[in-house]
Parts: sequence; structure tokens; C-alpha cells
Amino acid sequence: MSIQEMEKYLCQVRSVHSCKILQDDSGEIQEVHIISDTGRSPKQISRDIQSVFMTKFGVNLDHKKISIAQIKSEDMEYGDFRLKFKALECLIDDRRSEVKVILEKDDELYEGIVSGPNTAGNALRMPARATLHAVENFFGLEDSFILEDIKIISLSGRDTVVVAVASVLGDKEQMLSGSAVVEGDMKEAAVKAALSAVNRIICKFSR
Repeated sequence: MSIQEMEKYLCQVRSVHSCKILQDDSGEIQEVHIISDTGRSPKQISRDIQSVFMTKFGVNLDHKKISIAQIKSEDMEYGDFRLKFKALECLIDDRRSEVKVILEKDDELYEGIVSGPNTAGNALRMPARATLHAVENFFGLEDSFILEDIKIISLSGRDTVVVAVASVLGDKEQMLSGSAVVEGDMKEAAVKAALSAVNRIICKFSR
């Protein structure tokens, strides 16, 4: 079993999210670095790692070679698994417009495109809807996220885009909400607000 295969197998241990194994020039394992959530104690995780090395890899690993860094579960979700905003493109032709949103995850790109009347009411709705279509392309699904509402509100004197999204991903319908402070482009804020609404559920279903 290669080092990469061993690392992949160790990531199946409960609470482990990533793993890096370091060897010396002779191929002997010198260090095993683990990133885990806080759902279990480092001692429990270390024992499980040792058990996997013994039963699966046939290696009696000294616990002193195992290093475990723990990150809060919520931070883990948003740090490693979320879709990220890559680009926004808007084309206006007479009284119609087309909006393309590009999202990125693990160097893969996912596009969402919507078109419609070039109206004030559509100015924010279309970027948010395109974002949700890009998320659906990530999952390979259709009609799983529906933009229910989008508004601009003032929070501490700052314009903030707030969205409500209905999700039918999984076994039940959920109402999700997200927000993003406007930092220049209002349409980009609409994209980020839509992502804010759905990224938590993305984390759940994309692991």
C-alpha cells in the first residue's frame, strides 16, 4: 500500500479530516500528522490510528510519532469543504441580461447561467439564482435550491444583502438564509449571500 493510499485510509477514521505521513530515506515512517475535529479526544484518535497501522498496514507505530491538530467542527466545515466564488459575468443586450456565476472547489469549476429581463427587480435575483444553479451543477442535480427572497438591509450603517433559499436536497425541505455585506459590487454581494445560505448544507452532502 502506497503512502497516499495509507493517508486516504486513515482519513476514514472518525473525526479525522486530513492526514500526512512523513518517511525517512529508508522508507521508515517517522511522523504522522493528523487534522481532526473536536468530536473526539486526541488520545482516542491516536489509539485508532495505531490500531489501523497494526491491523491494516502491519506496522507497530509508536504513539510519539503521531501529531494531532484539532479544529472546531464548524471551522473545519467552512475551511475545507465549501464552494468558493470565482467569477461573475454579466451581459446586457437591449432589455435582457444574462448572468454567469463560476464557483470553484478543489480546482474544479462549476458554472451557473440565468437570463431574463433587465429590470431593477432582477438585478440581484439573477446573480443569486445563477449561484444556486452553479451549486446544483456541483451536485449534478436540478431544481434543488430555489431563491425565495432577496433584500438589501442596513446593518450598522452598511448595506447588506440577505437571501432566503428553499432547499429540497436530501430527504426534506429546508429554509436556508445567508447574508453578505456589500463591499463594492452589489451583484457580487448577492452571489456571496447565496453561497452563505447553502455552504453549510454543501459541507454535509459533499463529504
